[in-house]
Formats: sequence, C-alpha cells, structure tokens
Amino acid sequence: MNYILNKKVLQERLLKLGFRSLSEFASKNKIHRNTLQNLLSGKSVFCASFQKIVSSLELDPLELIVPSSTTSHAPLKKMDELKTIIAHLVQANEKMAIVLIGSRAKGKEKKYSDWDLGIFGYPEPILDRAYLKLKGLVDEMSENLVWIVDLVNLNRAPIWFLENLDNKVIFLDGNQEAFAYLKGILDGIEKEKAA
Repeated sequence: MNYILNKKVLQERLLKLGFRSLSEFASKNKIHRNTLQNLLSGKSVFCASFQKIVSSLELDPLELIVPSSTTSHAPLKKMDELKTIIAHLVQANEKMAIVLIGSRAKGKEKKYSDWDLGIFGYPEPILDRAYLKLKGLVDEMSENLVWIVDLVNLNRAPIWFLENLDNKVIFLDGNQEAFAYLKGILDGIEKEKAA
C-alpha cells in the first residue's frame, strides 16, 4: 500500500499555525520546497527502499513501523537491577507496555532518584484491581533495593500528569502496540501544548 500526504490536513494545519504559505513553512523548518512539492504531487511519504521492503514482505507499511522513544537508547545506569522486575511485569500482562518515566527518563536523575515505571495496557486498559496486584509485585521485588521503584498506571493517569511527562518516556519492554498507542496520546498532548 502506498501512503501519500493528505493535502487538506496539511493546508488546514499550516493555516492554524499561522503560516501564510508553503514556502514560509519550508523556510522556517529548513525543508527544501521541492521536497514538499514532490510530496504534494502524490509521491510516497516513505522512501523507495522502505517501500521495497514492505512490498517484498507483503505488509502494509504501518505494520512495520513503531514510534521510537524521544530520548536516546543509551544504556541506563543501574538498569540491571530492574530487569527481573520488568520481566515479571511482562509475564503478568502481555498486552502491556512498560516504560521509564520521570527524572530518569528525562536524564535529570540524582544519585538516589526513584525508578518511575509506567505501565499502559492496550487494547484493554489496566484496571484498578490488576494494577494493585502488579504494584504489590513490584513493591515486594524492590524491597531490598537502594532505590524506590514506583509503578504508575498510565491508563488511569489524569491529563495533567501525562502533560508533565513532556513526552519523555523510554520503552523498556512489553507490547509494542500498547507503546505505539501511548506515544500517540503523548504526541497529541504535545501538539496541543504547542498550539
């Protein structure tokens, strides 16, 4: 399947953001005008090599991509101590993404900062009873660690909490589809904040 730019959505968004022309948008974002013109003329939004890959695999391009974390995948300090906890969480719910949030995800941790783990279930959200069971598991497994490990149910988190994440989440393990859905929510929040 071929994906092209949605001209109507692009034009509406340009107007909403205050751009008077495509050239102004291209100039401000350091995108060559010809690149935009090619996309507007119906050229695929995916490069030719990627199109060959998905065609050979007989897949829809969207089946082969997932959003990446907004922070680097550099090895996290002291991460080894969490691997067992994360493995148990994945085993407990295969439809759940486990992400790192908070100061460690933002790269602003102090020496004894907590480990803030977020969990997000999709297509079914994590309900309160299931969350309490997972929280008990994490509390028990982290009892002898120097750091506190906090577990947050992002399915139940209020919007202000999600806004304060600043879209800084690091995928640790679990369900990629759940992570993609969570990233979509966080990306939408970031766009709303910027508008």
